[in-house]
Amino acid sequence: MFEHVATLGTGAFGEVDLVRKRDSGVLFALKTLRKRDVLRRNQVAHVKAERDILAEADNEWVVKLYYSFQVGCQAVYSFQVSLSVSSPLLLL
Repeated sequence: MFEHVATLGTGAFGEVDLVRKRDSGVLFALKTLRKRDVLRRNQVAHVKAERDILAEADNEWVVKLYYSFQVGCQAVYSFQVSLSVSSPLLLL
């Protein structure tokens, strides 16, 4: 479904990657969380609240959640990426 382009960042629960949707070529930020770490740190309610807020948000200052799914022991969120003409990500 997605093709990896670059890793944008790594955090306590997982990482954020720049990916390209294979059928359309649209760029997305893909946030992958390790469920094990979320459970161990008792953050399940926070993660679910984040997903719910991003799915319902309709504001130019909040990223829109396009996809949310689980793969094995990981939870995955996908946000569409908006790039300006001067963005360094356009070079990837």
